[in-house]
Amino acid sequence: MTVRARASITKTKQTQHIMKKTMMTLALTALAALAAAQGNFTLKLGLALPQGKFGEGDDNGAWALMDDDKEGGAGLGFNFGGTYKFKMDGVEGLSIVAGFDLFYNTLNSDTKEFVEEIEDIRDTAYSDYSVSWPHYINLPITLGANYTVPLSRSVALYGEAALGLNLRFITPYEEEVTYKSNSYNYQYYGFKESEYEQNYNVATTFAFRLAAGLTFNERYSLEVGYYALGAAKVKSDDSAKVRFVDGTSDSYDDKFKGRKVNPTQLTLRLGISF
Repeated sequence: MTVRARASITKTKQTQHIMKKTMMTLALTALAALAAAQGNFTLKLGLALPQGKFGEGDDNGAWALMDDDKEGGAGLGFNFGGTYKFKMDGVEGLSIVAGFDLFYNTLNSDTKEFVEEIEDIRDTAYSDYSVSWPHYINLPITLGANYTVPLSRSVALYGEAALGLNLRFITPYEEEVTYKSNSYNYQYYGFKESEYEQNYNVATTFAFRLAAGLTFNERYSLEVGYYALGAAKVKSDDSAKVRFVDGTSDSYDDKFKGRKVNPTQLTLRLGISF
């Protein structure tokens, strides 16, 4: 291994350590603040709409999880989260807000069309084909500020801005094929079964969010939000295995490194406070 390669690995590990330490500091700060202050907790649930390249994809299969492409192929998803808000003494309308979220996005319609075409081609009279396609999961934790302005006795307008860290997960791609005795691969290559799997990396990135909404009777809320969850490269450890008719098998391992995916999303959520 070259000196430059060692330096690159060391720098990457240092960066990851700093990010993990920052996330822990944010979490401890939020917990300490919650323990020392009185506030209210709000649960929120709604839609997650991918923005930009994250939500783009085409029916030719060009997307970041499989190819050297920037398109994330993410479709409409859902968001579940919560915020804990506690008021700042001496500043009317200003509060500190700590939040957590769960985003789950499946594939968009264009990418699904490509997926379905592949399944139709491979699942034929010559083979049985099954596949599990990857989905996106994002878990941001943020800490920021909330400013609320009363509009009437029962309605108030608020805005929020917060910074934090995001954990990006991508579920594995898994493919299994059973070759029938009348297939070309069975008769000429002796293939009986094959398996292929891509296990994607977990990425930690800096994130921020903006939100604006209305509260009703200090209990219910309707909110629109924007989340920039941080760009990170798509990487995976790939493995393949083939079992032959004669009982032997063969396998290989590989690595995939794609472009960066930036999971930016708009949210539309309803909330209830306790």
